Amino acid sequence: MYFLAAILGANMLGQSIARLRHGGTELVVQGKTFVSSGGFHFDVGSLVSLGNDLILQYVDRQEKIDLRAVEKGWFEDDVRWGGNYQATRLRKIAFGGDGGFYTNVSDFAPVGPGKALAILSLTEAAKIQGPQAQVLVALSASPFRIKWIRYLSGMGDGLSAEPAHRLYRFRNHLYLNDTNQISRVDSSGIVVKKICPWSIDLLPLGLVGDRWVISESTNVYDRTLEATDLATGEGRVLFSPTTSSYTLEEIIHPYDLDRSGPYVLYKYSGSAVGTAICHKFLSIHVPDGAVHEIPGDYYTLQSYGPYLVGEIPHSVAKLFFKYGREAGPIELPPF
Repeated sequence: MYFLAAILGANMLGQSIARLRHGGTELVVQGKTFVSSGGFHFDVGSLVSLGNDLILQYVDRQEKIDLRAVEKGWFEDDVRWGGNYQATRLRKIAFGGDGGFYTNVSDFAPVGPGKALAILSLTEAAKIQGPQAQVLVALSASPFRIKWIRYLSGMGDGLSAEPAHRLYRFRNHLYLNDTNQISRVDSSGIVVKKICPWSIDLLPLGLVGDRWVISESTNVYDRTLEATDLATGEGRVLFSPTTSSYTLEEIIHPYDLDRSGPYVLYKYSGSAVGTAICHKFLSIHVPDGAVHEIPGDYYTLQSYGPYLVGEIPHSVAKLFFKYGREAGPIELPPF
């Protein structure tokens, strides 16, 4: 794999830089489009959350759902939220005059032509904290519609604004992380088989390697990285900052997933670059936990398929292959 990466890197460096294009949630390399974790392919379009709008962007048009208008009707029904106490608490946030909720799609899974299951994460706009609520919904593309399925249990409370990522596809089946367990569900979100228990002290970050549910411990003194195998339901520790030589430096949420491959990014060692704080990053391989350093310091580093796009203040973005020590930068033109 390392040798292949070196060949690909050499070939791309020798080709026209115009064949690389980076904009928003998409990266185009040699005519192939890769979508970041901020966007999803849906019905030959691109689905993104923008503000409190859910937008389905086609080549020649876009369709939009006003999530605040949809949620207003949901909040009027106590039963949806498990009773009056929880519904009243959420209504006070939604209509209390402090900005209400900011809502985004945190998980997305197609279940047929123009159909998908998704999870909406509702985060209180006035506070920096985890989502106050997560809701499983069904989406249809033609026409563009959203349908309530159910309110999901709390999970990983106390970490940053990062939501729990809890919808996974493994061996052509869908799995949902809810009510302290991972279960297989059908295309309507109904539980058909329980797979394994789940600790509320673990914040699930998502699925990597088409098999491993990656999670971060909510212990503020040791943000341990763990992996749960959907094939067996067994878990294991991959990486612990307290037993490594890489300092955490009080970073609230140090981990980010490569959602199309078997890697997790770990952010550490902040340093000032002008008015910005940049960080060094590690690439942690799943399931063996092999650690490799990404060369350079970056303000942000974002996954696009098998590539990384890094942002450096006052500089051009860099593109990286994610192949351990063979990773190397390819400059992208400014856009």
